[in-house]
Amino acid sequence: MTPKTETPFGVKTSYRGRMISRMGLVSLIALTMIAASASLLLLLCSGVALAATWGPTSITDTANDGYETEGTGVWYADDQPYYNFNYLGYDSANGYGQLNVGLRFTNVTIPQGATINSATIEVYHGSFDRSADPTGQWQAWNTDNAGQFGGSNRPSTVPLTTSYVTHNPTAGAGWKSASVSSVIQEIINRPGWASGNAINLVWMSTISSNAWAPFHDVKTGSYPARLTIDYTVAAWYNSNWQYRKKLTIDYTKVGATLSNFPVLVSLTSDSDLAARARSDGYDILFTAADGTTKLDHEIERYTSGTGELVAWVRIPSLSNTADTEIYLYYGYASASNQQNASGVWSEGGSNSYKGVWHLNETPADGVAGHVDSTGNGRTGTPYGFSDGGGGTTNSTGIAAGADSFAYSDNNRVE
Repeated sequence: MTPKTETPFGVKTSYRGRMISRMGLVSLIALTMIAASASLLLLLCSGVALAATWGPTSITDTANDGYETEGTGVWYADDQPYYNFNYLGYDSANGYGQLNVGLRFTNVTIPQGATINSATIEVYHGSFDRSADPTGQWQAWNTDNAGQFGGSNRPSTVPLTTSYVTHNPTAGAGWKSASVSSVIQEIINRPGWASGNAINLVWMSTISSNAWAPFHDVKTGSYPARLTIDYTVAAWYNSNWQYRKKLTIDYTKVGATLSNFPVLVSLTSDSDLAARARSDGYDILFTAADGTTKLDHEIERYTSGTGELVAWVRIPSLSNTADTEIYLYYGYASASNQQNASGVWSEGGSNSYKGVWHLNETPADGVAGHVDSTGNGRTGTPYGFSDGGGGTTNSTGIAAGADSFAYSDNNRVE
């Protein structure tokens, strides 16, 4: 069995595609990459979802924890101006201002796109208590592989996750914990995240009056901060397919709960897909969130040179209260055509589509006209199709090709 090694998704941004419904709803699909490390391969390919734990892992490098005096723009990994501890809070002395903590955890061996079931950050109060009641919230440096803080990169200057968790220090010495699952999930979902990267958690002060609390750090020689993450990786469809990407449909862009809904997945380009999928796109397929249940799909256009993909995927249940996730698989050189176009447009009974025409065929495609994707055989032929389109002309549509109709008796599809 060949290990599945995956590279990050094209360029390091979220890809988005359009979803158009017969109800007039328009939405967006955000695509991200999921990687299966070689150590997980056998379990994933056996059709078993893998639940695992990373940690508890403590920080061991003194350069990986510290705090910032936001008012002076200085990062202290060497415990200055206060000794032996990290500090959260606010201090008006010498213009220090907000005191923000940064904790960098390295070699986080969690695959991209894994589901974070729980994530807990633990810090240890010193032997003396806080001077007042500081308040704060946990976030993370919103980057694929976080480096160390220092210089111009400080908690208050780098981009942070939109997810945050409020965590206010409580009195008394001992371990203090907070659940940071949503923060970790946002980082793991990044298109460029890869197993083994680093996460830099930040505890941002949210108070503007004098109050601060000390916490043990690596230099104290005991009780460094620690992080524990429980996660699940979806099972793998088939070991012949070497790569997959997770697609997430934002529920806030869905107007109502829909059944057997044909979703349009549109990628203008993707270098990873271009490099690893078959040139004819036969190995491209889609599964449900479990990673194994195959979904009907139809490819309207695939350009192997650029990785452009326009495909329709039938989603059994599309929610308007929770995100819907599916996987796109590719990378099997010997694959037969995985499409089931008629299945995309079949809901069963009287609700099935009677005819679907994409209007993207041309005489050069070697077809008789505009093919009916439902399989009902209602092929439509533009007037004069064989001589280049007659009264209709090829045009650019929202999804792949289209026809442009000028006002004339000959502008029709028969």
